Amino acid sequence: MLKRTILIENKFSITAKNNQLVLKSEMKESCIPIEDIGFLVLDHNEIYLSIPAMNLLVENNTSIIICGKNHLPNGMLLNLNSHHIQQEIFKNQIEASIPLKKQLWQQTIIEKIKNQGQLLQQITDSKNSFAFLASKVLSGDSSNMEGVAAQQYWKHFPQPNLEFNGIKRERYGDYPNNFLNYGYAILRAATARALSGSGLLNTLGIHHKSKYNAFALADDIMEPFRPINNLEIY
Repeated sequence: MLKRTILIENKFSITAKNNQLVLKSEMKESCIPIEDIGFLVLDHNEIYLSIPAMNLLVENNTSIIICGKNHLPNGMLLNLNSHHIQQEIFKNQIEASIPLKKQLWQQTIIEKIKNQGQLLQQITDSKNSFAFLASKVLSGDSSNMEGVAAQQYWKHFPQPNLEFNGIKRERYGDYPNNFLNYGYAILRAATARALSGSGLLNTLGIHHKSKYNAFALADDIMEPFRPINNLEIY
């Protein structure tokens, strides 16, 4: 049976009654069978979660994930007294081989480049070579086709509200870089929450490996979705 992931993003009071999770807000009240919940993600500063409800959730192998002010997962509460699928997922992540990680990164970059090409074609109404670039991505992207595609992508990306094309993509650069960065931060937070809600450990990436990055896997998985943010900026 597939377990549900419950995301709470507003002010709520969460209690338990008759093995049901009772969620109350100023506008409504709803109940969810605790046995159906796999992950409970809390992303608001004014959420009240009772100790009895917390205990029932943990006893039913529900993971409780708490997000910080930046909407990224800050911590996770897991059952320590019985088997939990989380252990198996973490074990599989840790034991993933280097060839497997390289293949996964290859697939990730292929999809990213394809999506970049599709977006450019959509907004410029002209064909491009991104499908060809995607076909040249090797295992682990050892030839750095991601960089080649990025150079072409930003060179031909239309400037919002301006008559010329091309964006100088810099992390702390001029407009529209600030808008892009904000959108990427939202995308990163949403990806990290989804990964945590799926039982995956964000720290263990398939390509990003910085010891200072607690969300390496989110940075990996969000790559193909970056063009969605670019479309919103456009």
